[in-house]
Amino acid sequence: MNPPLLELRHVDVIRDGRYALSDVSLAVAQGEKVAILGPNGCGKSTFVKLLTRELHPYAKPETDIRILGRRLWDTTELRGTLGIVSSDQRSALDPAATALQVVASGAFARNYLMPQDAIDAELDARSRRALEVLDVAELADRRFSRLSSGQSQRVMIARAFVNEPQTYVLDEPCAALDIGARTSVRAAIRTLVRGGAGLLLATHDFDDIVPEITRVLFLRDGTFVADGPRERLLQPPALAEFFGVDVAHFSHGV
Repeated sequence: MNPPLLELRHVDVIRDGRYALSDVSLAVAQGEKVAILGPNGCGKSTFVKLLTRELHPYAKPETDIRILGRRLWDTTELRGTLGIVSSDQRSALDPAATALQVVASGAFARNYLMPQDAIDAELDARSRRALEVLDVAELADRRFSRLSSGQSQRVMIARAFVNEPQTYVLDEPCAALDIGARTSVRAAIRTLVRGGAGLLLATHDFDDIVPEITRVLFLRDGTFVADGPRERLLQPPALAEFFGVDVAHFSHGV
């Protein structure tokens, strides 16, 4: 039996003197399509950074974190295993690189290519295929800094795809995008997960929760307050109660 993608037990994360996550316990199976929904500042990005080992929990005896059954990971190996697109990733990538080079850097789990990182024929083909899957093949030779927000987001998702990971971890994938770009990126996410990959998506926008997602968690003030099937939680009454506003429309994805 395959180990779970993720197992958390009694996890606290303290940032800037306050609990960003408080006593979180959670299990996510490999192949699951899961959305973590919550308002800005509720702890979503902290949760993702905990998974990618950019943040670590407060040490206490009952705390345990396992990813794919392992407690210990080399960060580079982990980032090569998961297809990660984070909310602050764009600023860390090389703006002078071409879209193809940005995608290829994902194969080395780095934000930019080092002198020893040769793009051989095999990696070139993989990178071009990733751009093609994300429907931005024509951008291969364009500088990353010259791309629109929607184009650059698709290139970053292609970068995550280049290693064909078993799970994608997406943090606010449509943040700051216009309507057309959001629609395009959501369609790209659907393309990825239809191939059988798992998905862990953190968002404040319930329209990001594409139809392939089957499980939804509500995160508020660093604590999961609901966990269940999308059919139960993505309904106007449940959303209105969680967000504290009347939710008159929900599109159920693209």
